[in-house]
Amino acid sequence: EALPIEVVRDWSLAAPNSVIENIYGPTELTIGCTSYRWDNRTSPAECEQGIVPIGEPFEDMEALIVDEQLRKVPVGHEGELLMTGPQLGQGYWRDEERTRSAFISVPGREGIYYRTGDRVRRSASDRPLTYLGRLDNQVKVLGHRVEIGEVEAVARRLSGIDGVVAIPWPNMTNADRIELFLEVDQFDPEPLLKQMKEQLPHYMIPRKIRTLSRLPLNANGKYDRRALRNILAEN
Repeated sequence: EALPIEVVRDWSLAAPNSVIENIYGPTELTIGCTSYRWDNRTSPAECEQGIVPIGEPFEDMEALIVDEQLRKVPVGHEGELLMTGPQLGQGYWRDEERTRSAFISVPGREGIYYRTGDRVRRSASDRPLTYLGRLDNQVKVLGHRVEIGEVEAVARRLSGIDGVVAIPWPNMTNADRIELFLEVDQFDPEPLLKQMKEQLPHYMIPRKIRTLSRLPLNANGKYDRRALRNILAEN
């Protein structure tokens, strides 16, 4: 999950002497493989779309940002994050096909890299890695490619609410609208909708904003988008 800047600011206020580190990494890379230490003076300027950077790779780990043809992208461009190093797993137990698709060779480079499926960018050579969302969170809405995480980031920033989930409806590949869920007890959605219309194109504006006192979580502790889809289907 991305770390919203609002969460870090709240934590800093509650525990001003604490050290805040944003640690990123999938299970296939032994959980943690990059880190970013928050600095109240400089970090806000390094956040994009209200999200705290994931920082730099751990010692002896290598991060590579590539395009769809596995070519390294220039600084400032976004792409898929590949990683390699001593923390790299050997593959999936008794699942050779999945292993072949995720643990790959990159032309012109030695060793095996893991395809994280995460979109990242380094805005400048001296800037940290920024998490932009999952590749599979890019959807088509009314024929336009949309990054669901961008919709969520704008809603989160404008509303000040941490719990935000956008759902393309009725499906991921050919949606005709976006439905937005907020984790809040009482909320007037009209001001938020008005502000979002001023900052986003029409196809990224939620058709409706729904509120829940608690957003459902899956077994991994992440927002359960399937459960939210079921709520939409029932209504």
